[in-house]
Amino acid sequence: MRGVENGEVVAGRWVKLAVRRHLDDLDNQTENYFDEDIASRAVAFFPLCLRHSIGEWDGKPFNLTPSQMFIVWVLFGWRRERDDCRRFSLAYITVARKWGKSEFAAGLALMLTTFDDPLEPAAEVYTAATKRDQAKIVFKQAKRMVDRSPDLKKRCKILGTSIVFEPTDSVLQPICSDGKTADGFNLHAAILDELHAWTDRHQDFYDKMTSAGGSRRQSLVVIITTAGDDKSRIWERVDTLGCRVLDAVESGNVVADNVFAFIARLDEEDDPFDEKVWAKANPNLPITPKIEYLRDQANQAKHDPIEKNKFVRYHTNCKTSSHEKAIMPQDWIACQGEIPDLTDIPCFGGFDLGRSNDFCGLALCWPLDDRSGNGRTVVKTWSFTSEIRGSHLSSYQFAGYINNGWLEVNPGDEVDYASFMRKLLELHDMYNAITWAYDPSFASPIAQSLYNEHGVPIAKTYQNPKNYNGPTRAFCKAVRDGRIIHEGNGCLDWQIGNLTVSRNTNDEWMPDKSHTENKIDAVVSLLMAFRESMFDGGVAVPDFYEDNELEVS
Repeated sequence: MRGVENGEVVAGRWVKLAVRRHLDDLDNQTENYFDEDIASRAVAFFPLCLRHSIGEWDGKPFNLTPSQMFIVWVLFGWRRERDDCRRFSLAYITVARKWGKSEFAAGLALMLTTFDDPLEPAAEVYTAATKRDQAKIVFKQAKRMVDRSPDLKKRCKILGTSIVFEPTDSVLQPICSDGKTADGFNLHAAILDELHAWTDRHQDFYDKMTSAGGSRRQSLVVIITTAGDDKSRIWERVDTLGCRVLDAVESGNVVADNVFAFIARLDEEDDPFDEKVWAKANPNLPITPKIEYLRDQANQAKHDPIEKNKFVRYHTNCKTSSHEKAIMPQDWIACQGEIPDLTDIPCFGGFDLGRSNDFCGLALCWPLDDRSGNGRTVVKTWSFTSEIRGSHLSSYQFAGYINNGWLEVNPGDEVDYASFMRKLLELHDMYNAITWAYDPSFASPIAQSLYNEHGVPIAKTYQNPKNYNGPTRAFCKAVRDGRIIHEGNGCLDWQIGNLTVSRNTNDEWMPDKSHTENKIDAVVSLLMAFRESMFDGGVAVPDFYEDNELEVS
């Protein structure tokens, strides 16, 4: 602790404030007091009773790292003067990946079940997450620890998805938001795992987990997570509370005295690629993660905007946007080149009508080497808009796109779909495309006409992460590797610059259309065509009733 305070140990502002809070409280013990005996026993529980259950330390005593020891020491040592029970009822711990969160959480869960001070009769302890598999991660590590501990093994009974501590009839088990509810629980403790993945629909579950210990003497909810993004609203509220708690240390105020906060992340002014500051978010360096691992991750991220955001979020533990620039301008410019002879080379098309009739796109892809997405691919696009809908563009930009044939502008306030179809049929006859991909949510009437009246082969491609994740990742990588060849279409260049991707909790990528002013319709068409160029997409016969989701009233 003193090393953090005097600067000998590399630490960020928030960790320094956590240490200072503890030391200041030691100098001013009034409503609370610190019990070193209880703190010492809690720390000793890990190496004396637990063994690591995975990795290179499997089977070895669980010796806490300095940051882990600080958390246990402070969290369990502080007591309330009025009743001698635990001071903290909520602990917020956020660190970068590879800190050992899961094993540490498993150790905490076991201690709260079997060695809390005082021991709680019939304690209910839960490892909680949004999904069953995630909730089981910590629980399974706890089970392995019990199996490796002679002291615990003779006192605990493992029954399927529960660990029963027989001396007090206490139970440790996993729980998830999509399983049984937390209604009626009499919770002694809970470990909430990876809070950044909890969305608005998990708010009720979160509220129940954090309020279910009202009848216990010293219930405790421990949140262990990495940083979230702008969609992680539950995490953001808790993170804000943790920052407020620590911020108050500088002013001498008291904010949420029952909340413990340990926030390991880079400071705002830090360069995420500066090795000297990595320990601020990774306080277990160089034990875990290894410095070589972080260097490899950093090198991958330096020239890739999406990988950079992932590195910043997961390895420097700082909040990022869920909408991330997908392609570096310099990488796209480097792909411009001479188009080879495309005669007799199969091509694949895609068309996107957009959601508001303001912009539409056509695209074709010619895979030159293979159909895997790993070879070179020639791409061409055509864009369409109307005079009124396209008026937000600068006149210079607008005129350049039109004069070069990259953008067709129709009179009025809507795209002329007849003209759009004529262009598609012209391209189909010129290049004999194998198939045209479309989104049936918006393009079913045109698709039906193309198939029924003109015999154009078409393929349904619903715009969802399942369909777009693989092609989007592959296309972005192909651009970075210089395997995309384009002719320098200014309208496409503009839309490539507008392209951002959103990522769901499964890290699946999807082109983000939420910024309506930043058009990407040609790019979406291109991604659909690229998808077809990667996979065998058979001809989809349109079904009017299915595509238009008719219902009987």
